[in-house]
Amino acid sequence: QTLSFTVDRTAPNVSIVNPSNVSNFTSSLQAFNVSVRDNFTQVQTVLLMFNTNNTAFNVTLTNVSGNWNANVNMATINEGPHTVRVYANDTVSNVNTTQTLSFTVDRTAPNVTITGPSAGAIVSGVHSFNATVRDNTTLVNTVIFQFSNGTTPFNRTASNTSGTWIVSLNTELLQEESQSVKVF
Repeated sequence: QTLSFTVDRTAPNVSIVNPSNVSNFTSSLQAFNVSVRDNFTQVQTVLLMFNTNNTAFNVTLTNVSGNWNANVNMATINEGPHTVRVYANDTVSNVNTTQTLSFTVDRTAPNVTITGPSAGAIVSGVHSFNATVRDNTTLVNTVIFQFSNGTTPFNRTASNTSGTWIVSLNTELLQEESQSVKVF
């Protein structure tokens, strides 16, 4: 009599498909997708182990043809930086916990202070419009100045100079009337 058997000492192969590392999330549901493959046996369990700034928790993923998926409600996680680790084991208890993902939860808009020109100023020619924009959780990447211009508003992307965001605008582009600028 002959008996066949398989030796499996290799943990499942894990790769995080979605989201990308160092992502920023708000309060919405975030889809997590992990590819898990095992050459010899079946994958038994795949978990996301969240190391948050409050209580750590796990989320069990669902298998769809080797792609393991879960939606996680970001509203339940405190603002700030976090890490999630993938836990995958096969049917003979080989475990892979080598894949991690860093992310930030940020639900608070940046603090904007328009620093120039002063409210009520009368301007003409080429003029600089300035604002400081600070965010306590993430970096500010882009700042937009929106000029009212009567019924046809338009936007300009600001440049960052040592923490001050600046737009230089030829005021000849604006209608000759009271104007407003919104920074976001």
